[in-house]
Amino acid sequence: MNSKTKGILAILCANTIFGLNIPVTKALISGWMTPTGYTLIRMLFGSLVFWFIGLLRKSEKVTSKDMLIMALGGFLGFVATQFTFALALQYTTPVNFALMMALTPVIVLVLSFLFLKEKIGWKKLLGISMSVSGLR
Repeated sequence: MNSKTKGILAILCANTIFGLNIPVTKALISGWMTPTGYTLIRMLFGSLVFWFIGLLRKSEKVTSKDMLIMALGGFLGFVATQFTFALALQYTTPVNFALMMALTPVIVLVLSFLFLKEKIGWKKLLGISMSVSGLR
């Protein structure tokens, strides 16, 4: 199997897992657990996987300042987003939620224009237009 085929299969697997995330989460928090319980279990298993991987790799020296930044980033990047994801999904349907998630590139483009003064070229507009229209 060549590297291009491996890459396509990896993308297909990642997108399948990502696509299953919303309906599976909705099913779990609708009848089996609360959004808080879902988030805590996800954090626990994620931590276990990363600790296991960390045991297999050579450790690096990290300054305490960087540890604080990484801890804050981990909290905001995982705990806050995953908890709000599960909490929001409790109040909507998986299809509506997925449609809102598809707007993420548009929001990033607008925020980068407003705060970073990044120019919006025709390629970006074409890509966002294709994304919003459903074309690939």
